Amino acid sequence: RLNMHGFSVETLDLLLPPMVNNKKEALGSMGIDTPLACLSVKPRSPFDYFKQLFAQVTNPPMDSIREEIVMAMECPIGPEGNLLDISPTQCRRLVMKQPVIDPVQAQAILSLNTNGWKTVEIDATYPRGRGGADALDAALKRICTQASEAISSGATAIFLTDRAAGPELLPIPSLIACGAVHQHLLRTKERTRTALIIEGGDCREVHDFCCLVGFGADA
Repeated sequence: RLNMHGFSVETLDLLLPPMVNNKKEALGSMGIDTPLACLSVKPRSPFDYFKQLFAQVTNPPMDSIREEIVMAMECPIGPEGNLLDISPTQCRRLVMKQPVIDPVQAQAILSLNTNGWKTVEIDATYPRGRGGADALDAALKRICTQASEAISSGATAIFLTDRAAGPELLPIPSLIACGAVHQHLLRTKERTRTALIIEGGDCREVHDFCCLVGFGADA
């Protein structure tokens, strides 16, 4: 399962231990000789095709813990409603303390049914060895269609998950699944009617979660 989600020896030996043991990202030198993902001959995660831009100033990074007076990680998710027609129903949103949630919180959201809240789970996997090169494209079209159908049935949150992945089902890379559904809902003008929550086995670094938020994920 680790290999299926792109975990390498470097991930297990260098990246994950500091996060598990010290709750901090692994530190390394500024120099790196790893080929760019677009030039590499090795299979790379979609997250590797993006790089963080560092501010060219001497200020420390934003810190919602030490600078809680001026910033926060809280993010309201769910239907936004019409900004020009404010009503009490627009308050029926879920306020998250931060966009990264654990499995227990995810299950709580799936079980929530208060104030009209309804979460629909969509399977972000596709059969192995079927459909050839078009299998992934067909799977993306399927989850986009299911997302629109869920919104039409009253879903206030869409939960994309690859938990069903295994020997016969391959996971759709979470960044690709997230971007596909987000852009589809923008085109159909349905994006503000629902929250988009991603559960992916390939998310492991802070950079990965930042990419998902940038591609449209709410949590």
